[in-house]
Amino acid sequence: MFELSKLTLLYVEDELSTIDHLMFYLEDNFKKIIVANNGVEGLKLYKENSSDIDLILSDIQMPKMDGLKMLSEIKKLNSQIPCILTTAYSDSEYLIEAIELGVISYLVKPINIDTLFKKIESVIFTTFEKENLTFLLTKLKVHDKLNMDDFLIAIDKTVDEILQKQVVVLSDNLEYDYSSKLIIQNKQDIILTHQEILLTETLLKYRNHIVPYESLINIISPNLPSIDTLRTNVKSIRKKTNKDIIKNLSGVGYKIDVL
Repeated sequence: MFELSKLTLLYVEDELSTIDHLMFYLEDNFKKIIVANNGVEGLKLYKENSSDIDLILSDIQMPKMDGLKMLSEIKKLNSQIPCILTTAYSDSEYLIEAIELGVISYLVKPINIDTLFKKIESVIFTTFEKENLTFLLTKLKVHDKLNMDDFLIAIDKTVDEILQKQVVVLSDNLEYDYSSKLIIQNKQDIILTHQEILLTETLLKYRNHIVPYESLINIISPNLPSIDTLRTNVKSIRKKTNKDIIKNLSGVGYKIDVL
């Protein structure tokens, strides 16, 4: 599992109050934060520290050079650098352009801290192949006139479609196939119940991270929430595969680690 404490973030933002607010949380988690106040400064600092920077967090609307122009220049130097954009605007035209630049995550101001760190984790963990990015762009271009709420729903739905095309490698002899809803062990198909599928896919959505018991209970048995039901499904999946597939943090929740 990656550690934010080993990563360097380039944070580009022109609003000093926003910087002060987020830095309190960012400095406690990242190894190093490099701060720029506009796109020109951000591009300059990236060029000077390109070998160290692991992730970019940038506002879109800024003086001298906006975030999209800055990112366009940075992508010429490193097309794979992950980036999260922030915006106070509801015009999805900016987000379409961002997707064309390879940005697949963004935040609408005011920024929620929990959401920010979930986005950071998602960007670092998820690698989108070129065909997936093209698919994402094609699907979302039809939504360029929607308001922000509808656009957020559209992108989340599209990302789920991409994820569901994948076969996720869990270990040397275990895979999960989203299309068939099967766990494959040593090339043998393992059939799951509906609740086991919901549990597996929820844990995979937050792969390598602990998901609280309460969240899992509400997903697999919303009408009759029960910790016993959750434990029964975990035990069943382990019995069908192996005891190490789902890990437990006592008193907190479960997780699935992915290679």
